[in-house]
Amino acid sequence: MNNSKAAEWVLRIAVAGEFLGHGVFALRGKKAWIEWFSVFGVSDAGIAAQLLFLVGAIDVVLALLILIRPVRIALLWMTVWGFWTALL
Repeated sequence: MNNSKAAEWVLRIAVAGEFLGHGVFALRGKKAWIEWFSVFGVSDAGIAAQLLFLVGAIDVVLALLILIRPVRIALLWMTVWGFWTALL
């Protein structure tokens, strides 16, 4: 395996691990994250929990997708989403 392929796999595994880890926290309904939805006008905790579950499911699917086959639009979304959540 050449260096560029090895670097690609290191990055794919790292990104997948980050999205999988955060996705699992979201699927479990991490309370602190539910409270963030109030910043965007979602004051109902039940709806916020459902939205967080949906976000978590998407994160887990993207994590698995990036390991199976990196799709450019998925990578772009992961970059934007990761940057946005880091700003929060």
